[in-house]
Formats: sequence, structure tokens, C-alpha cells
Amino acid sequence: MTTLQLPSFLHGSMSTIRRKAKEEGRRYGKQYQLNGPYPPPHELRTVAPDDVVFTHEIVDFQRERPAWRLHEYWETLSGLSDTLGKSYRHINASHEPVVRETAWGALFFAICGPAPDSAERTAPRIKAVLHSWDSLQHGRYLHKKLNTFLDLEELMTAACGWAMDAWCPEGGDSVRSRLEVASERMARATRENCVEAILR
Repeated sequence: MTTLQLPSFLHGSMSTIRRKAKEEGRRYGKQYQLNGPYPPPHELRTVAPDDVVFTHEIVDFQRERPAWRLHEYWETLSGLSDTLGKSYRHINASHEPVVRETAWGALFFAICGPAPDSAERTAPRIKAVLHSWDSLQHGRYLHKKLNTFLDLEELMTAACGWAMDAWCPEGGDSVRSRLEVASERMARATRENCVEAILR
């Protein structure tokens, strides 16, 4: 049976997660300096069906209450950047593709991660979520509206609706199918296509 798993360091109080996430980023950086590839998280935990995954800090008010906080992976990126002595922008090309191979990493970079600066960079993020769709469907998410618990389709509409509107304005049978069309069009987009999408 497919389940949703997240790194165990992303569960707990905000202060605990921030400390552990930064330590994890430092571990990634040291491992990368030693022999190149980034290591996987020490431990993954299955998200229980009634658990909520916070994907945005704006609605995360009860900071000392234990919860899943996907948005706090930013602290891992901070620890990684500090250890390697480079801005995250400089290490992103090697780090993001590795993390996007996981369901939780795909979701982080699609909806919580650094703002994409091109259709070319957005397309693989959305495609990674589509690849992990079955696992991610097992989550219950809280994004930018208080007490509004979202399933995966609702979350992707809230976070990436702009991509569907710009790159698949004709609509589709489902959010998933619209994202598939949008990501394919973004991956092949010319500069002129991008200008047209922005104007839409």
C-alpha cells in the first residue's frame, strides 16, 4: 500500500525542527564535501492519515505544538549553504534534482521552495509531483488559509493554479491532467511562449 513518508526531522515543535533541520543540512554539506552525492535523510516516518502537513509558515501559529512542517526544509537548505560556504542559488543545481526524486522533496520544491525563475525550472518541479502523485495523495495539507485542510488536488490548485491558468487555459478533466499538460508545455516553451503565458 502506498503511503506518504517525510523525513523524521520535519516533525515536532518549530524550534526542534529548525535545530534538527539545520543539523541535517550541515550533514548533507559535509557528506557532499567528502565524496559528492548528498546523503538521504537518516529516517523517514509515515504520515498518519489524520495528521496535517503544514506547507506554509503563514498558517503555522502553534509553534510549540508537534506537527509535520514541510516548509521548514528551508532550514536544511540554510545549513547546507552555511557548510558549503555558498549561496543556495549556487548549490541548487546539484541539490534540488536529488531531493525532487522523493515525494516529499518534489512537493517542497513545487510549493514551498525557492521561487522558480523560468518555465524551464518550473516544469521538472511539477513533473516530480506528478511522478509521486499516488504517495502525496495520502496527505492532508494546510497551506495559506487557516482551518482549510486540503487534499493534494486542492493544494496544487492553491499553490500552482497560476501554472495551469497560464499554460493550460483550456482546462482539463482533472487537476492532474492540467498539470501534465502545463508541465509539458513549459518544458518545451520558447521565449515567445513564455511572454504569451505571462500575458494570459
